This record gives sequence, structure tokens and C-alpha cells, in this order.
Amino acid sequence: MVPFDYSQAHYEIGVGLHNATWPEVPDTVADWRRRDEHRVKEHYYASYLIRNEDNQQFVGVGFIMHTTWTFHPQRFFIFVDVLPEYQGRGIGKQAYEFLMAELEPLEPLELETESRADRPRSLRFLADRGFTIKTREYSSRLDLASFDPAGFGDYEGRMREQGIEIIDLNELKRREPDYLHIVYDLDVALIHDVPWHHEKTPLAFEPWSERFLSSEDRIDECYLLAVDGDQYVGLTMLFSNKAKDDTLYTGLT
Repeated sequence: MVPFDYSQAHYEIGVGLHNATWPEVPDTVADWRRRDEHRVKEHYYASYLIRNEDNQQFVGVGFIMHTTWTFHPQRFFIFVDVLPEYQGRGIGKQAYEFLMAELEPLEPLELETESRADRPRSLRFLADRGFTIKTREYSSRLDLASFDPAGFGDYEGRMREQGIEIIDLNELKRREPDYLHIVYDLDVALIHDVPWHHEKTPLAFEPWSERFLSSEDRIDECYLLAVDGDQYVGLTMLFSNKAKDDTLYTGLT
């Protein structure tokens, strides 16, 4: 295990490994670096590149961190990812044991991780180490080339009939000088409404706003808020991904 040194070379290696193992959600060096720059400084975070001892090639990544939105000082997220062609050789096992040894002085009470239902080897690896499924998240995709919006009719008109106005972030900025606090308060309120297996611990305003303002993937004209009179009651958005320019992603809705 090689400690991540935050150099351009390590970022390029890490992103390349991630994109090879998670092609569905590719990343970029810029996004990975920006996330590192805006981590909560008080939270534990350690990341590593996994090097194969036989040929000295980097074949995976591993990291341990506090869970930001469900923070507990003794709850950690642990993750090991190995290139498919190097799986089944004990590399992931060694990396996991290394991370567990790193965690031991921190006296963890609970570990969390994630995988996909179509990765039986990963699920078996986790089950063998005592992990159980607590929450399932489902991914939906919309093919815009074949999508017919006519079925939705005059959606905005129906909203207006109910007194609901849909505005984008640009319009909110024009109306509200303190727009950041409005978005933050709405974001926090909605986060608490999302089902999860732990109580939510939202970020404080300052680190949240730093992340929000630093985002290069947010599309302000596609960042939409629902307004009922003088109340902001709904939120949805689209994000770009510079590693996959034919796809947009939704966030909290």
C-alpha cells in the first residue's frame, strides 16, 4: 500500500484506476482534487494506491474516512477497489487487512462500505468479513434520444395552477442576495427526509458553501427550486461530468 501523496502523478493513477473499475461513473483529476481540497478538516481521511508486489504495477485504490453526512467519531467508511484482472489473487484481502490495522488505534465501532448488486465477487468478499446490507440505492437512466416529453404536457402550467413556481438558480440569485443560505436551508431540510440507516449530520454552512461554490459541474440554469409564495419547498438539479460529456446526473430531489 502506497500512501496517496496528492501529486499530479498519483491523481492521474488514482483516477485511471477508478475509471477502469467504475466505468459507469467516471471521474476526472480536477474533480478528485477538488473533493480533497474541500474535505472537512476535522474528519479522518487516508487514501492509498495499491501496488502489486509481483510487477510493481498500481492495481487498485483503498481509503478510510469518516462519513460526513452521518458523522460519528467511531464510524468509518472503508473502501478497497482492485482492477478486475487482478482480483482473486489476495490483493484485496491484503489491502483490507492493512486498512483495518490503520483503523485499530481509532477504535472504530462501525464500518460502512458500498458495492453493486452485479458484482458478486465484491458482495461475497464483504459478506465473508461480516458486512450486511443496510440500504439499497437504485439508479435510473433516461435515454434522451428516445424520450418523448409530450406525455408530461404543460407541467409548469399545472404547477402554477397550484401556486407553485419553478425557478432556476440564476433567478434565485437575482431575487435573493442571501441565496446561499436559502439553498443551504432547503438542502438540509430535504436531506433529513431521505431514508437512511443512520441519523443525518449535515455539514455546517461554511464547508457546505465552499463545496457548493467550488463545483464546476453544477449547471445553474438546471438547478431548480420550487417556490410556494414566500416559501422554498422543493429542489432538483442536473450536473455535468467532464469525464462523460454525453451524460447528465441528478442530485438531491
